[in-house]
Amino acid sequence: MRTYGRIETSFWQNPNVRALSCDESRHLLLYLYTCPHGNSLGCFVLPDGYIMADLNWTPETLALRFSELTAKGFIERDPVSCLVRIAGWFGHNKIENRNVALGAMKIIAALPRGGIFDNLLANLMAIDNKFLMPLLSPSGHSRERVPKRSESPEPEPKSEPEPEPEEEAAQSSATPAAPSPLVSAAMTNSGRRTPDRRGARLPHDWAPAPDAIAFAAAAGLAPAVIAAEAAKFRDYWIAIPGARGCKIDWPATWKNWIRRTAEQQPGRPPGRRPEAARDPLANWGEDGDANEPSSSSQPSTAGKAIHANH
Repeated sequence: MRTYGRIETSFWQNPNVRALSCDESRHLLLYLYTCPHGNSLGCFVLPDGYIMADLNWTPETLALRFSELTAKGFIERDPVSCLVRIAGWFGHNKIENRNVALGAMKIIAALPRGGIFDNLLANLMAIDNKFLMPLLSPSGHSRERVPKRSESPEPEPKSEPEPEPEEEAAQSSATPAAPSPLVSAAMTNSGRRTPDRRGARLPHDWAPAPDAIAFAAAAGLAPAVIAAEAAKFRDYWIAIPGARGCKIDWPATWKNWIRRTAEQQPGRPPGRRPEAARDPLANWGEDGDANEPSSSSQPSTAGKAIHANH
């Protein structure tokens, strides 16, 4: 349980906050920023019972206030898993060092998967934090940029010739190398295997790892499209027989698949990378990390951070 939550004093002058219908909505938003049940990513599981006990609210009052905050883009909330994500969180709470980033990776590994989780990863890719990005990247370096349409996609690794029947039988009977997780053992299987001259087949239980989902989101694909493409990718490569279904680097194969898919999306202007949706409070903090705010939401003065002990 954390001992404090941080929010800038310009919160009270923000026009979006002032436009909320009543003090109860502002109270709930402030509670979400500073409550003891939160974490360093502003994305956490928070059952309704905790909130009602802390604020002494009825279920009807809580549902009404949650509805307004969700409709006006301040939060995302899954009523089934009780997962909440606060939009604009990183404007108040930076990932200030490697230790905070390491803690953030543990939080990411434990969060429920779904659309809100995918949006969190896309937001983390957008702010491009120097401490977190090397941990999200499978190579240990900053993430790869998505190429423009005018650039040639990275070619897929060449596969070995089709083996003779005896050779293929021997290869299929050999024990495959154990998969190597990209960010955490608790995360989904990435399909990456220990280096092999002949490559390896895609596991039948393959699912895209968080960095793979984030790459697809950065390419401009919606969560539903990413899920559909992951199913197509898995079914296609599992069905390919022999050596043609073996790859040396499955994450690279996934990226090529996503690049081609992104180029085929209708209405995408050539040579432009999609911009992440701007959060209504994203203009505070994150010096140089987040997108510049619009003039309509820029507070007149930069506030100092306050700490709300709980």
